[in-house]
Order: sequence, then structure tokens, then C-alpha cells
Amino acid sequence: VRRVTQGGVVSRVAGNYGAAGSAFGDALDSARFDAPIDVAVAANDDIFVLDAANRTISKISPGANGRDTVSLVAASFDDPRALALDEAGNLYVAEGTLQQIVRIRPSGERSVIAGQAGVTGFAPGVLPGALAMPALAGLVQSADNIVSLKVRNNRLLMTMEKGIVQISPLPQ
Repeated sequence: VRRVTQGGVVSRVAGNYGAAGSAFGDALDSARFDAPIDVAVAANDDIFVLDAANRTISKISPGANGRDTVSLVAASFDDPRALALDEAGNLYVAEGTLQQIVRIRPSGERSVIAGQAGVTGFAPGVLPGALAMPALAGLVQSADNIVSLKVRNNRLLMTMEKGIVQISPLPQ
């Protein structure tokens, strides 16, 4: 995992290139990832990493003596594809094969907030049961909602916090 500053300076934050695996601890010496495909950065600069091959979410946090540490946040996903974080510290994971969006509260509690396992298509309405989603490709979080970008159908799905789903076409 690398950090790029606004000035274009690139630095390694955690893991080692070419050393795949799943390990936690000191970010530069011990931590290992296999396929880190998405990150979300909290207001306090904690970095959450979605590792698709290990099916985990890890957190990179400031540690003692200026050394970052990596810890396990959640595991046992089926096919994690994208990650988002809201202002309350809730993480959202797009589960590709299951066609679901899962919320993970800071307490660790998990709940499906959108989608039905294995069901594809669009059915707007009250969450979670009314929505079936195709090929989740990415999540983007904004102040009041979570946006899940659909690649396969050329549609944009907006999941609002009040539990109502709106579907809009992607801008050309």
C-alpha cells in the first residue's frame, strides 16, 4: 500500500512488493497483503484496506515511535470488490458474487443493507430486500449517501441512508 501526496511524493505505507500473504503488525516490516484492491481513509488518517484475495479488511493506524501498525478489522467475505467509509466510521463492502452491500459498524456488527444473495437486476424500493444488483464494481461515499457504481449495465445506484433506493443513468 502506497501513499501519494498532493505534491506527487510516493511512499510505502504498508506491505512489501512481491511478498504476498496475510499478516498484521508493523506496517513496513510484518504486514502482508495478497490483492489490495481498494482503500478508504478516515478523518483521523487511519487507512482501511480491502484485500480481495485474503477476503479481509485491514486497518493501518499510527503506532508507537512513528511506525504504523496493521490490524484485522473484518474477514470471511465471499467476493469483496469495493470499500467505502462514512463519517460515523461505518465501513461498506460491495460483495460481488452475493450481489450485496454489507455495512460493518465500528463495533464490528455486520448487516446487509442492499441486495439479495445471488439475485441480479434492479428493483428500487425500501432496503434491504427490494434491491438486486448486478456486477458491483465500486463504491463511493458522500456525506449523506453511498453510491455504488455499476459497470455491466451502465447504471448508477444511489443507496440513501433513509433506506430508499434511487437509480439514475450514468452521465455520458
